[in-house]
Amino acid sequence: MNKLLHLGLCFLLIFAFCVPAIAENTTEYTQLESGSRGSEVEALQERLQELGFYTISVDGIYGNGTVGAIESFEEFNGLPVTGVASVEVQELLFSDDAKGIPVALVEIRNVGMRDSYGSYYARPTFLNNTEDTIDAVTCMIRWYNAYGQRMGIEPLTIYNAQFGDYTEGTGWYYQNSMVDISNLNIAPGESYATGSSQEIYMESIVEHNSIAKVLMAVVRYHTTDGRTVVIPENEQVWKGNDGTVAVFEYPNNLTELPEMTDEMQTKSESFMLGIDSIPVSNFFADAFGMPVGGVYIHYVEKGSIAEDAGIRQGDIVVRIGDIWITDWDSLDVAKALMDEDGPTEVIYYRNGEECTTEMFIQLL
Repeated sequence: MNKLLHLGLCFLLIFAFCVPAIAENTTEYTQLESGSRGSEVEALQERLQELGFYTISVDGIYGNGTVGAIESFEEFNGLPVTGVASVEVQELLFSDDAKGIPVALVEIRNVGMRDSYGSYYARPTFLNNTEDTIDAVTCMIRWYNAYGQRMGIEPLTIYNAQFGDYTEGTGWYYQNSMVDISNLNIAPGESYATGSSQEIYMESIVEHNSIAKVLMAVVRYHTTDGRTVVIPENEQVWKGNDGTVAVFEYPNNLTELPEMTDEMQTKSESFMLGIDSIPVSNFFADAFGMPVGGVYIHYVEKGSIAEDAGIRQGDIVVRIGDIWITDWDSLDVAKALMDEDGPTEVIYYRNGEECTTEMFIQLL
């Protein structure tokens, strides 16, 4: 019996040494790049599609769409942007650590684009992932030239035709591109594609440069029961005419806002800066090289604190004291923290240039 037990133990030990350990991932990747073809490229495209970066058909050909999808994946996951699926990129891509694009509330499935004698048109397709019935969407559009330089950025509202010619503006930054689409009603789970006669017209704002790429995102939508739902900037999903997908991260504030106490609220309400302002989207901060969106000044009261400081209509205030201005809440906090006994530094932009001034508050 002991001899049989001894033989059994020996057999188990020999078997344990002979059977190799099971590796977590035994796949050996090879670098894939523009021009590569085959099953490895198909698997790459399927994984990119699963994560939301690749929105066109899986064909096993490493073309511009795959290059763009890899670039989007690299940027979104904090890697150097190369467009090449190196071994390192694929190891992350096929791992559980890969970050994918979130599902948009109102998704732009694809963006068609065409050039007609130097005039450029985009035609987006929408998918409603909400429980609402939508009769209008507001998009942001970025367009780029053949060198990858951003040429423009603007809002565009696509409305039911009953609203007529609608132009949305935020003071200095405005848009005059408008598409009227009859009976735009997207029920939950349904999609809507703009017809050939309802294309979005875009002008090249850089002389002698053609539009080579368009990125679009839905930034808010309007429901048939009269509600407007704003999609936070960091949750907006951008789709390109070349199949690329991107999410841009913007600072809510470069410094954490202190909690507004009752005392601070009282002080903030005890004086007026003498301005009417509109928060500027961080899209424009990015486009014009500003650290944050700030507030656009569209009116300055005569004899006010703002006028005494040299602030004019058309300026964009981005910081007051130590507080970066991104919305009206941060503006109220900044007011509450302004020095009562001396000047408070104010940073603003005028005609694209950073300027500095000082404000002296006058408590009521």
